[in-house]
Amino acid sequence: MLFKVIFIFGLLICGFITNAQEEPDFKTYFLQQAALLEEVSKSQNSDKYAAILQDFERTYQHLKAADKPKYRTLFETSNAYFLYDLSRIFSLKNSKKVALDYLDKALRSGFIWDSLRFDEGLNNIRQESRYEAITTQLFQVQDCWARADKAKQGGMLDSMLYYGREGLRLTRMNMGQFPEDILILDMVNLAYLLWWAGDYPSSLETNFKALAKAEKLNDPFWMARAYNGIAMVYRNQGQYREAIGYFTRAEEVSKDLPDRSEYFSAVMDKGKSYEQLDILDSAYDYVQKWLTAKMAMEKTPDPFTRPDGSGGGEATLAIVYSKRGEEALATEYFRKAFQLNTEAKNFRLLARSYLEYAEHFDRYNESDSAIYYATKGYNLDQANNFLVYQIAASKLLSALYDSKRNSDSAYKYQKKMVILQDSLFNSERISRMQMLSLNEQLRQQQVKAEMAENAAARDRNIQYLLIAVVLVTGTVLFLLLSRSFITSAAVIKFLGVVGLLLVFEFINLLLHPYLDKMTQHSPVLMLLALAAIASMLVPLHHKLEKWTSDTLVEKNRKARLAKARKTIEVLSEKEDPAPLTLPADHP
Repeated sequence: MLFKVIFIFGLLICGFITNAQEEPDFKTYFLQQAALLEEVSKSQNSDKYAAILQDFERTYQHLKAADKPKYRTLFETSNAYFLYDLSRIFSLKNSKKVALDYLDKALRSGFIWDSLRFDEGLNNIRQESRYEAITTQLFQVQDCWARADKAKQGGMLDSMLYYGREGLRLTRMNMGQFPEDILILDMVNLAYLLWWAGDYPSSLETNFKALAKAEKLNDPFWMARAYNGIAMVYRNQGQYREAIGYFTRAEEVSKDLPDRSEYFSAVMDKGKSYEQLDILDSAYDYVQKWLTAKMAMEKTPDPFTRPDGSGGGEATLAIVYSKRGEEALATEYFRKAFQLNTEAKNFRLLARSYLEYAEHFDRYNESDSAIYYATKGYNLDQANNFLVYQIAASKLLSALYDSKRNSDSAYKYQKKMVILQDSLFNSERISRMQMLSLNEQLRQQQVKAEMAENAAARDRNIQYLLIAVVLVTGTVLFLLLSRSFITSAAVIKFLGVVGLLLVFEFINLLLHPYLDKMTQHSPVLMLLALAAIASMLVPLHHKLEKWTSDTLVEKNRKARLAKARKTIEVLSEKEDPAPLTLPADHP
């Protein structure tokens, strides 16, 4: 029996060690497998490719069971691509049915890249009727988002939102064809378009819905994406403290992900929020943290994270220097921001950096230069329909022209500012924002309350089981120690089994959270742990049962002897009559 216990514990410890070793090496393992699959793909060895892919899936399944969600998005995305690549290999080998099977699996796993339309490797299956059935829904969704993006680039906000909503509607209609990740992706994309158009309440609502779905998947990447989207809404609304809170959440859930793009976005935009609050030390620290990471990735590319090529961070750092009075450094970083934003064709950030440079000149009382750059920013805002930035540019230009006693231009820009302000930040929208924020707070409180209730229910179950164990143990002891009862051995054995089960369940409930953490939710390791506990309880139960049986036999023997003595005494009294007493006058 001792050997069995040692053997089970050995397996358990090996499982813990395996779990601990696999986590930090998974990124390296992934890169090795990806490189190997690329080589095998060139040789079109479908059997070897499929075998490597199965091993990749098995390895991830272990990680998934061990509660390592940080690799989930990486796996889902790459697995969809690998399935697509396998479909391509079979198509080139003219194995049409197998190629279509893998293509269907790829799309259901989340393959959404537009290369599907033009890949010559799929030419052998394009004329198949099943190919059309598999790809039609995806192409419709892709077309909607492509049109939405084109409308965004052209400043056609109504068309942009129409096609974005239509793309999300089609995804919802065909959820049998797409995984939940694609629905969340479309939701955060629509939320971004709504934010771009200045419809902050709708953007906030869509981001909250995406966050709820991401939480159900326990996927930190999508949670971080939603947190960043929510924070951006609050920041543009001027609610900088709320924005910092959500940027912090995004930072916390994404810091250990392979793809750190959401983490760096949170860090940079958190720095921007601190700058807008004039907390310059914190702003500088966060933007420098982002800039250091960006420079490191430019020198040594990260295979999982693509650095942001725009100049938003540089512009924020320039403002910090400007507010500190370091004019030369501010000018240097503004020019860097202009160059990077121009090269990246990020006209939104370019327009914003022009306005921020105008504010810099206004800060140093150079009104002509301020008007020049504010006008450049305003014209770029108008050309691209950047409504929110038009408000800021109009406000600054109105103040600048007013200081120059140019009342006509001041009135013109003030009128534009009031119209846009009333459209984007009216009382109805503000009330809706407040209601949405309150509803989200209530939802989060409900989630916390449910977690607390589950913990309380577990504590109650432990208490009930403990009471049951005490009652069964007390009953057994009473039957063993009582001298007035002759107890059947079968009753004691039955109560012993019940007690064993109750004790095992009690230990299971008591240790479950710790076993969960130690085994990292691995079913195999949990089973081994419980088997190890049982292997210790069963021998103990056998020893207790033997002791109980021996005690019971001895107790029953003594009880029977006592009862026999009492019976004999009673019978003796009946058989020996009392001596006859004669009357006094008897002769």
